[in-house]
Amino acid sequence: MFDSIDTIRTLWKGETITAASGEGTPSTVQLFPSPYSDSLPTWLSTTRSLETFAEAGQGGHHVLTALLRLSPD
Repeated sequence: MFDSIDTIRTLWKGETITAASGEGTPSTVQLFPSPYSDSLPTWLSTTRSLETFAEAGQGGHHVLTALLRLSPD
Protein backbone atom coordinates (compact mmCIF):
# COMPACT_ATOMS: atom_id res chain seq x y z
CA MET A 1 0.00 0.00 0.00
CA PHE A 2 2.69 2.49 0.99
CA ASP A 3 4.69 1.79 -2.20
CA SER A 4 1.56 2.44 -4.27
CA ILE A 5 0.92 5.72 -2.44
CA ASP A 6 4.52 6.78 -3.16
CA THR A 7 3.96 6.00 -6.86
CA ILE A 8 0.76 8.08 -6.93
CA ARG A 9 2.51 10.97 -5.18
CA THR A 10 5.33 10.81 -7.74
CA LEU A 11 2.84 11.01 -10.59
CA TRP A 12 0.90 13.77 -8.82
CA LYS A 13 4.05 15.93 -8.72
CA GLY A 14 4.21 15.74 -12.53
CA GLU A 15 7.02 13.21 -12.66
CA THR A 16 7.01 10.13 -14.87
CA ILE A 17 7.40 6.48 -13.94
CA THR A 18 8.16 3.37 -15.94
CA ALA A 19 5.54 0.62 -15.71
CA ALA A 20 4.62 -2.50 -17.65
CA SER A 21 2.24 -1.95 -20.55
CA GLY A 22 -0.64 -4.28 -21.31
CA GLU A 23 1.77 -6.25 -23.47
CA GLY A 24 4.32 -6.48 -20.64
CA THR A 25 6.85 -4.10 -22.17
CA PRO A 26 8.18 -1.07 -20.27
CA SER A 27 6.23 2.11 -20.85
CA THR A 28 6.60 5.68 -19.56
CA VAL A 29 3.53 6.86 -17.62
CA GLN A 30 2.48 10.32 -16.42
CA LEU A 31 -0.76 12.01 -15.39
CA PHE A 32 -2.65 14.11 -17.91
CA PRO A 33 -3.97 16.67 -17.39
CA SER A 34 -1.77 17.89 -14.56
CA PRO A 35 -3.44 18.04 -11.12
CA TYR A 36 -4.68 21.42 -9.91
CA SER A 37 -3.00 21.16 -6.49
CA ASP A 38 0.69 20.67 -5.74
CA SER A 39 0.20 17.94 -3.16
CA LEU A 40 -2.21 15.09 -2.71
CA PRO A 41 -3.60 14.61 0.81
CA THR A 42 -3.77 10.94 1.71
CA TRP A 43 -5.90 9.24 4.33
CA LEU A 44 -5.33 5.78 5.76
CA SER A 45 -7.87 3.75 7.66
CA THR A 46 -6.54 1.71 10.57
CA THR A 47 -7.78 0.59 13.97
CA ARG A 48 -5.30 -1.63 15.76
CA SER A 49 -2.03 -1.83 13.85
CA LEU A 50 0.60 0.25 15.65
CA GLU A 51 2.90 -0.21 12.66
CA THR A 52 0.33 1.38 10.33
CA PHE A 53 -0.11 4.33 12.68
CA ALA A 54 3.67 4.81 12.87
CA GLU A 55 4.21 4.56 9.13
CA ALA A 56 1.28 6.89 8.46
CA GLY A 57 2.88 9.50 10.67
CA GLN A 58 6.30 9.07 9.08
CA GLY A 59 4.78 9.40 5.61
CA GLY A 60 2.72 12.49 6.41
CA HIS A 61 -0.62 10.73 5.93
CA HIS A 62 -3.86 11.54 7.72
CA VAL A 63 -5.41 8.70 9.74
CA LEU A 64 -9.05 7.69 9.90
CA THR A 65 -9.77 5.40 12.82
CA ALA A 66 -12.49 4.23 15.17
CA LEU A 67 -12.46 2.96 18.73
CA LEU A 68 -13.80 -0.47 17.89
CA ARG A 69 -13.43 -2.65 20.97
CA LEU A 70 -10.85 -0.14 22.27
CA SER A 71 -10.79 2.61 24.86
CA PRO A 72 -9.43 6.13 24.26
CA ASP A 73 -6.43 5.23 26.47
